Amino acid sequence: MIGHNHLFNPVVEKARQMIDKGLIGRPHLAKVFSFGWLLFAANDFRQSKKRTGGGVFIDTGTHFVYILRYLFGEVQSVGAIQANSVRHEMEGEDNAIVSLRFCNGCLGEITTSYAARLPGWELGFPSGWEQGLVILGEEGAIRLNLTENELSLYSEEHRFPSGFGGWTTISVPNAYADSFNLEVEHFIDSLIHRSTPRVPAIEGRKTLEIIDAAYRSAETGHLISLIN
Repeated sequence: MIGHNHLFNPVVEKARQMIDKGLIGRPHLAKVFSFGWLLFAANDFRQSKKRTGGGVFIDTGTHFVYILRYLFGEVQSVGAIQANSVRHEMEGEDNAIVSLRFCNGCLGEITTSYAARLPGWELGFPSGWEQGLVILGEEGAIRLNLTENELSLYSEEHRFPSGFGGWTTISVPNAYADSFNLEVEHFIDSLIHRSTPRVPAIEGRKTLEIIDAAYRSAETGHLISLIN
């Protein structure tokens, strides 16, 4: 089983349920952002491009790749731009913007940075970090705040009783921490019952295919197709 913890995050799961129920209509655009200042430990492997495989995108962006695949399905093509703008103590990129076109027509963008000095950055994650996701549908929108464990929904008023036409925010305390607990519980349960886990090894390969395409796009300046 691959450790994609956010697939067990109650906030992400609620977003998936809202999409599946059609509360925002057909999703057509998703934007992810992760901004923070990573505090490197002594001899941190993340400073080495060879040991990490890249920089901020392969380290943090990976989570958002599998979240978007979970919500919207397979990816058709990938484009990316990257730079080492501030964090010269790391060999890989500290800023990355990756665009995705999904097979269902939805567009996605993942913007990640290890060079964001936001209030509280010196305290380390999750202090000084902003991580979120905005999903636009034909009839509404969903906002996820992963560092604050919150989800907000806007759906066209005719889908709700009068007075519920604006943003409705749901707080899910400890959702991030619970994502790890629920993940481990599921893995143990799959061992006990000898059942296939929710995140088999092939999911790791599919995620890495998209990450690899993003790095190839950044190097070549070309859009990379994943559909033969």
